[in-house]
Amino acid sequence: MALSLGSLLVTVISSAVLLFLGAWLLQQSVKLLKGSDTSWKTAWGVNLIVVVIGFVLGLLGSFGVAIPLAGFLGLIVGIWLVKTRYNYDWKNCMITWLVWAVVSIVASLLLGMILSPLLL
Repeated sequence: MALSLGSLLVTVISSAVLLFLGAWLLQQSVKLLKGSDTSWKTAWGVNLIVVVIGFVLGLLGSFGVAIPLAGFLGLIVGIWLVKTRYNYDWKNCMITWLVWAVVSIVASLLLGMILSPLLL
């Protein structure tokens, strides 16, 4: 399946918006669960890595390159980053990651619903 200019624009714009939105959502998740490091810098670093991995895997998928277990890879990297960057035990790590992931998925879907009709 070939990558169209419209779908490339949606991917790039979504990734750019999600860089900021995802970091803010992670920061709010950590604050909600009373984490020790609620800085923007830490949330930005974690989210940047997760978004870049998602963007690259999504772009490769658009060019027809199948990445087995790509979603699982993103899941493992996200959990590992939350655990290591925030020095959480496994319980707090999983709760923080789950809150962040669910809210980020909803935000991504809404963003896609808004951008797709405009750019495709």
